[in-house]
Amino acid sequence: MRIVRSKHESDFLILPNGTARDQRLSYTARGILVEILSRPDGWETTADRLVQQARQYRGEKHGEGRRAIRAAFVELEAAGYMHRVKVRGERGRYTTTVYVTDLPSQYTGPRAA
Repeated sequence: MRIVRSKHESDFLILPNGTARDQRLSYTARGILVEILSRPDGWETTADRLVQQARQYRGEKHGEGRRAIRAAFVELEAAGYMHRVKVRGERGRYTTTVYVTDLPSQYTGPRAA
């Protein structure tokens, strides 16, 4: 196999090779990580939205299902790329915010309450 690269002038992602090659992650988990990291800061999504997008673009039988996406999220969290923070709101209800980083355990944001 030979690699042919384009000249990057705009709309590209810089990603550490260690992240792209992290053997702890399945190819599905790495692909989802790249998809998320390719988005602008502050972009929000959920596992269910990613399932909807996969099925919208590739069809019901070819898009990754909910189980595959959620399993990838579990892999990303176990490897330190995804961090869930539960915060108790003013009315006592909990909300969960998920943070994604391009290096494992790089997260330095808020911690769970």
